[in-house]
Amino acid sequence: ERLYVKARLGEEVELRKRFVTVPAFEITRIELPEIDFRIVCSKGTYIRSLVSDFGKALNNGAYLSKLTRTRSGNFLLSNSFEVNELVNYIRSKKEEVKPATEEA
Repeated sequence: ERLYVKARLGEEVELRKRFVTVPAFEITRIELPEIDFRIVCSKGTYIRSLVSDFGKALNNGAYLSKLTRTRSGNFLLSNSFEVNELVNYIRSKKEEVKPATEEA
């Protein structure tokens, strides 16, 4: 079962330790108590757990108020579109290819 499902149900989950790769980490804004950052990480990295670990290392609490995945494999958020844009595009193409009416 996915960890976020258990968390939403209020279940305590003991995470097993794992090694992850973080080739890039950049703090983009600090306005305490909030800190924004950008991270490039390997598959299977639990960002929420990473943030919790930051809080523990600082003898403080830490949690995410927002998480945005900007890339997954070759798919980029910058190349994405809203669902209504897709629906409108499909409708416009359907209009272009209306079947010819049969002549009598």
